Amino acid sequence: MKPPCAFISVIIPTYSRPGPLRRCIATLASQAYPRQSFEVIVVDDGGDPPATKSLQSDVVLDLPIVVLRQPNRGAAAARATGLAHACGPILAFLDDDCTVPPDYLSAIDQVFRTHPETMIAQVGIENPEPDNLYGQTWKFTLEETLKVNLHPTTHGRITCGTLGGVMVARREIFNDVAFDPTLSRSREDADLRYQLQARGLPVYYEPQIRVFHHQRRTLRDYLAQFVGYGRGEFHLRRKWGATPAPYRYVTLTSWQALRSLLRAERARRGLAIYSVLWLRRHASLCGLSYERAAWEFPRHVVLRWARFGRLLATFYVILFFRAVFAPTLQPAMLKQSLRSFRNDIGCKSRRSSNRPG
Repeated sequence: MKPPCAFISVIIPTYSRPGPLRRCIATLASQAYPRQSFEVIVVDDGGDPPATKSLQSDVVLDLPIVVLRQPNRGAAAARATGLAHACGPILAFLDDDCTVPPDYLSAIDQVFRTHPETMIAQVGIENPEPDNLYGQTWKFTLEETLKVNLHPTTHGRITCGTLGGVMVARREIFNDVAFDPTLSRSREDADLRYQLQARGLPVYYEPQIRVFHHQRRTLRDYLAQFVGYGRGEFHLRRKWGATPAPYRYVTLTSWQALRSLLRAERARRGLAIYSVLWLRRHASLCGLSYERAAWEFPRHVVLRWARFGRLLATFYVILFFRAVFAPTLQPAMLKQSLRSFRNDIGCKSRRSSNRPG
């Protein structure tokens, strides 16, 4: 007789992204896994429109779904809220900009049934949009990072130094570790990896559990994401201080990386990806510097940092457009694109300054 299926709780934090959230839920509604053996918990982190309105459609069908709403406190707090309401012994964390194949839940069931010693695992994350420049940049980053952070064990399994927000775990591991809600900007997943290292708990790498991560499709949104990562990195470093990191950083803007990209992607595409890597590196540095200034200095100094960051971002965007699009982009189009980018950055900065936290 076939053993009964494990009960799996899928936890999805979301904030003001109704389209991606519906797309994510639609793939969970197509799972080749018994409906009575899983639940979906969506935690709306104070978004507009509310997630309940976003999911009022046929996409939900007979999906066992619960929608929780809380004030905007960040992904760590949203995941903790979902964890507190989850019923399953197995927890699967997704982001709202992810989708999954039909065998996603079955693969999770198989891994935890075959390897009962597994407490937490990093899944295989793939780029479903090869035409998306930012998706290809992310794919190159992930591949290079995994090269130096995967470690074979003596019993044939692979452990991973990194841990992303998209992970699977047994519930009982959260008796020893927890999402830190004070890391409201980002990097709560890296913080969790530090906690696991401190307690000697391994993270296994299970690429047969596949998740598709859809990247941003505009330069503004992509860089804003890495400004947020930089802001979170400041608080992560402040929390852990001189503690050795559980993962190894990879230099993605080296000449070796450029040669690798040119070989794999050809000249035009390789140069475009390399340019994006430089842009996002400096976006992260701007975010980190801004957060340090906000933590240590008066508000007028912080505003100077913000103005400097916008000027620096505009400068690098000019270089990016000239290097990648100069042969096909007319000067008038370049000016219009830069003006739009500058205005968007300014508006985004003002919106961010008005948000709590």
